[in-house]
Amino acid sequence: MTFNNESYHCDRGSNIYSHEIAIHESQTKEDYEWRSKLVNGDLVDCYDSTKVWYASTVVAREQRQFKGAMLDMIKIALRVMHPEGD
Repeated sequence: MTFNNESYHCDRGSNIYSHEIAIHESQTKEDYEWRSKLVNGDLVDCYDSTKVWYASTVVAREQRQFKGAMLDMIKIALRVMHPEGD
C-alpha cells in the first residue's frame, strides 16, 4: 500500500484478505465528509501515541501546502481532567 501525501516509509504490503481493505468508499465516504466539516469548538475523540483515547476539542483549522497540494489541517486539544477538579 502506498499512501498519498505520506512518506515512502509508510508504504507496506497487506494480505488480500486483510480487514484493512474494504469496498471503495464503504468505510471512507462518510468519514471524509464528517472530517471536512470540523470547525473550532467541535468535540471529538482522539488518541495519543500510546493509543489511549481522550475527549478532545478542535481548537484551530488551517490550510498548509505539502508537496504542491493544499491540505486542511486541524489542531486538537485533549481535555484531561485535573485531579483537583476545575
